[in-house]
Amino acid sequence: MRTAILLSIAAWLAPAFGQANKGYYRNPALSGSTVVFVAEGDLWQVPLQGGVARRLTSHPALEANPRFSPDGKTLAFNANYEGVNEIYTMPAEGGLPQRRSSAAVSPSAGRPTAE
Repeated sequence: MRTAILLSIAAWLAPAFGQANKGYYRNPALSGSTVVFVAEGDLWQVPLQGGVARRLTSHPALEANPRFSPDGKTLAFNANYEGVNEIYTMPAEGGLPQRRSSAAVSPSAGRPTAE
C-alpha cells in the first residue's frame, strides 16, 4: 500500500517541474497539503494540489531523505555539507539548516582499530 502511494505521488510530482525539467524526484515527504521531495540534490516543496515547485535548498552538497516533524513546521533531512552525512533541520517553509548530529571524523574513521 505504501509503495502504491509513493508511486502515485512520484507520478504526480513529474508535472510540477513542467515538461522541460524531466528528472528524478525522490524521497517524497507529505505533511498536510505540502509535499517536499529531492531533485537535483536539493529539497523542493510543492502544494499537494499541484503547482510550481519551489527550491528550499541550494547548497552544492547533496540533501536527501526529508521528513516532516509531527506538527509539520520543521523538516529533518540528511546532507553532506561538511563531507560526512549529518542530520539537519530547517523550517518547513525554508531557511538556514542547523546540524543536529555530530559524526566524529578522524583520519581513521571507518577503519577498525587494534584496541
